[in-house]
Amino acid sequence: MLTPRFSLLDEPDFYWLNFGTFDYLAEVGQEYAEQGQAVQKAFDKVVTCKQALYGSRLKYPLQDESTLAANTLVQVEWCDRKDGVSMDNMLARHSANAEAAAKNGENGVWNIIWPIAGVGPLNVLGMKQRDFAHMLWLPDMAAYMNLIDRELNGGDGYGRRNYMESYADCDGRFVYDVTIQNQPNRDWR
Repeated sequence: MLTPRFSLLDEPDFYWLNFGTFDYLAEVGQEYAEQGQAVQKAFDKVVTCKQALYGSRLKYPLQDESTLAANTLVQVEWCDRKDGVSMDNMLARHSANAEAAAKNGENGVWNIIWPIAGVGPLNVLGMKQRDFAHMLWLPDMAAYMNLIDRELNGGDGYGRRNYMESYADCDGRFVYDVTIQNQPNRDWR
């Protein structure tokens, strides 16, 4: 569950995320459709929910995404590719960023998400839906402030300045507190 920490927007109180392979999510979705009516009725009594499907690609470190549970904050920043930047160039830049993160011993987890289904031209905040978002998962506020300090005072965390000038138009750096609500009772895959 993601709860807004730094946001001045009128946005939902929280976001629930589920991570898994598409075949796994299909199994869970089918099981929920068949057996989840009581759970859904309980949810409907206390929350109003909307659902969307996003793809996710772990960029750094290349490890099991279930390690996201070790993090207490996530920064989400929505982006569009700049005109003239090919997908191959963007992917090459992301690979270079991941290599730099590994070389520098970064302690966060970085994944990229993109909308697949259930997402209109405007996002849940009423703003234009962007092509993709960077999600940077960090263990604590000290790690986040270290990242911002490096960016603003010469370290430039992941080469952000050059990335923003040459590769992508990004905005909406929102930070959320992360709370793990449930660990799957199935093997992660």
